[in-house]
Amino acid sequence: MSVYIPFLYFQGKLRIFYKQFALSSTFALLSSIFVAFTLIPSLSRKVYPEKGIVHIFYKNLLQKVLRWRWVILGITTILIIVSIFLFKDYVYKGEIFSFTAKNELYIYIKLPPGAERNETIKMTDRFEKEIKRSRGIKNFYTEIYRRSTYININFRQNAGTSPSILKEKLENLATNYANCRITILGMGPMFYTGSGRTGGYPEISIKGYDYYWLKILSKRVGKKLSENPRIRDIDLNFSWYGKQREYIISPSENLPILGFNPYSLLTNIGLYSYSTIEMKNRVIPVEVFRDSLIELGKIPHIRLTEGIETGDVSKITVEKSPSAIKRENQEYKMDIAYTFRGPWKMAYNFKKAFLHSIVLPEGFSIGPYSFKPSEKGIRKSTIVISVVLSLFLLMVILSSLYESFAKPLIILLTLPFSFIGIVFIYLFTGINFDSSAFVGVILFSGIAVNDGIVLIDHLSKGKKQTKDEIIERSSHRLRPIFMTSITTIMGLIPFLFLKSEGILLSKLSLSAIGGLIFSTVGSVILIPLLYYTFFRKKE
Repeated sequence: MSVYIPFLYFQGKLRIFYKQFALSSTFALLSSIFVAFTLIPSLSRKVYPEKGIVHIFYKNLLQKVLRWRWVILGITTILIIVSIFLFKDYVYKGEIFSFTAKNELYIYIKLPPGAERNETIKMTDRFEKEIKRSRGIKNFYTEIYRRSTYININFRQNAGTSPSILKEKLENLATNYANCRITILGMGPMFYTGSGRTGGYPEISIKGYDYYWLKILSKRVGKKLSENPRIRDIDLNFSWYGKQREYIISPSENLPILGFNPYSLLTNIGLYSYSTIEMKNRVIPVEVFRDSLIELGKIPHIRLTEGIETGDVSKITVEKSPSAIKRENQEYKMDIAYTFRGPWKMAYNFKKAFLHSIVLPEGFSIGPYSFKPSEKGIRKSTIVISVVLSLFLLMVILSSLYESFAKPLIILLTLPFSFIGIVFIYLFTGINFDSSAFVGVILFSGIAVNDGIVLIDHLSKGKKQTKDEIIERSSHRLRPIFMTSITTIMGLIPFLFLKSEGILLSKLSLSAIGGLIFSTVGSVILIPLLYYTFFRKKE
């Protein structure tokens, strides 16, 4: 039950989905304790199994395992290292929003400053009503904040044309709203604020301390991206809020020869964009900076000195840039968008390999783009801290039970071996390892140690602590361990086929099942091996 304590401190979406789950599971476990101490002992006398061929096979296997224990430990360590490598590089963990998924649609609604929360809720309700009418919907999740809304829609695999039809209806609905930004991603071109804007999705972010060098590095990254024939629609400085024209005045090589420097050049140009307005008793300075008020074509003909104009010592170019310079954690930031023509899995692998191949100077970094602000998303760090906390609580409870650190440590050492099963099941199924899968790891860790507790407790009661006694006592708990694991796995299998909100429990159950398969093997093989290594007495 201790593994459910971290669930109570989850925030946001995690707390909504898993608090009730933790409370109901805790009460169910309390009820099972009552049954374990009353009904089961009364029936076990009449239904006591005979030892058969399975026990004989297990004892012979354990004899060989203990004889070659160092080889087995070495192989186990290698398998754990390989599983970590596979999890890091081959298990798809994805991002909070995966733009290239073919069966998902994402909606982002942003209202202007001053908008009331009720307006956000009314607008969200209108979109949700349209979504509910679609027949191909598997499930959808909505997060509402004061002035923004995120909607994540999942479609069935056999949805047919329903996703495309729904997207078209949502786009038509978005055109009815003004003075707000509505972005619809997935299932084809991106729709942006009712304007029908299309283009690549933001995929990469570059950060650094110097904005000028950041622009240069962005162009280098874009040039390398363009080398891939599947890449289209590259935008080196993507912005959700539109762009503006930026006029760049570049001094020519003869600038110092003619007796000017960049500062004096810009000062002279600035004089032509500066004026005053006289109003009764005061004079108001006015600086003209838009091309609608001063014609760009006249700037090269601004007279600097006798016979020298700005066009003789400079060159003016026009570039499109975001209306605001982005900063994050006191660093400048530029987002690069592009379209990858290919399957989403290929796109994900390309981006991962591409990011590893980019080497930037010190002070600059590159990484995957995050659509949602980190403070509003599901923090994986929260799940990792919860895993550590649950393991700590398990260690404290087991240490107090056995009055020893070594025996609880043996039980917990089977968990890394169980991680192999989690990695393989996600590797073979190709399912995204998200926050629900992390919660499944927490749940599994509490279930997995039960087998170890049963076995270690029985081994500790042995008087001789010899090899034969350890093997014999391990065989006594073979049937309870397998029955516990099999019944738990059978109970979790129905969750794999749940739909709607049950998709969260589906991934949670998948993690628990994959871990339990290997934890059962670890309990009946590794625990006797480790116990024999550290606690045996010479015969």
